Amino acid sequence: MLKMGGRGDVDGKPVELMIIGLSHKNLDELRKGHPIKCRASDFGVTGDIEIVIFSGPTEMAMAREMADWFDLKPT
Repeated sequence: MLKMGGRGDVDGKPVELMIIGLSHKNLDELRKGHPIKCRASDFGVTGDIEIVIFSGPTEMAMAREMADWFDLKPT
């Protein structure tokens, strides 16, 4: 996985960038159900923030999986 942070602009306004590039191997691991985790500090962002990238066959399936991970109840 390629991780980069920086500064840029969108519509003339300054923004902080978090850029994530996934290799085909990363995509294969996601398809196997293995999430990818990294820290926001990897991008130069301060704070205690963990980033989790995962995939699934549908948005509904991913929502169910995330609810199970974090013991969330649908609202």
